[in-house]
Amino acid sequence: MGLLLRSPFGRTLVAIRENERRARFLGIPVERHVWMSFSISCFIAALAGTLYALLNNFADPLTLHYTLSGYFVVMTVIGGMRTFWGPLVGARLVRDAAGLYLVDDGELDVVHRVIFILVVLFFPRGLLGMRRAAASKARSS
Repeated sequence: MGLLLRSPFGRTLVAIRENERRARFLGIPVERHVWMSFSISCFIAALAGTLYALLNNFADPLTLHYTLSGYFVVMTVIGGMRTFWGPLVGARLVRDAAGLYLVDDGELDVVHRVIFILVVLFFPRGLLGMRRAAASKARSS
């Protein structure tokens, strides 16, 4: 993924994300790049599902419940949406938080929601986004 993001294709996707109108003005075929990125993300999701089924020797339909996608969003927001390692850090924190609390599943959901709200309020760019902003501020001083 890192190689893809540092490639010219990845830089083009970043340009489209930041300002689609400007990318169009520069002559970038936006629709083609969006479709290509969608195809790549579908391939990665299919690969992850295949590896999950191979690991468990079974593809359980309950793993496709809509709450799982909500956890992915929470993990991404906590770690940082515009960083490469942010979603991984967020996933680690959410998974570790589940082991720290000796509570029922319903109470754990409440704890996750409170942590999510606090991160959104006080760290809108996520934990790694906050770290990156602090590092750039320290360099400019």
